[in-house]
Amino acid sequence: MLSHKERILKAVNHENVDYIPLTLRWALRNFLKDKNSRWKDGIDRVLDEIRLGLDPVVELKFPAWLISNEVKTRTFHKKIEGEEVLVREYETSNGTLTKVVRLTRDWPHGLEVPLFDDFQAPRARTKNT
Repeated sequence: MLSHKERILKAVNHENVDYIPLTLRWALRNFLKDKNSRWKDGIDRVLDEIRLGLDPVVELKFPAWLISNEVKTRTFHKKIEGEEVLVREYETSNGTLTKVVRLTRDWPHGLEVPLFDDFQAPRARTKNT
C-alpha cells in the first residue's frame, strides 16, 4: 500500500497507483467542519483528513503580494437595505477600491474582508453600496 505522499506524487506523474487519491478542499471551511473537533494547526487537519480516508495536501503559505504602505485601508460594518454588511476600502493614489460582502453566519473571515482569497464573495453575497 502506498503512502499518501507516494500516491499523490505517482498520480501527478501519471503512474499507476493503488487507488485514485482524493483531497477535498471543503475540509478547510470551518462551517463544514465538525464543531466538536477543532484543528489547532495544519498537522491536526492532516491527521483528521487521514482519519477520514482522504489524501491530504499540506499547504505552505507565504505572502504572495504585499500591500504598499502608501495604501490606506479601513474595514467597517453598516446596514444596507436592512442587511448587515462588511465593507473594506483600499485608498490608493488612483482612487478607492471597495469590497462589500453580506455578513452571514457562514462568512469564514470573521470581521475581515480579504482582497484575495479562495472564498471569493459570489454575486449572491455581494452588496452594492
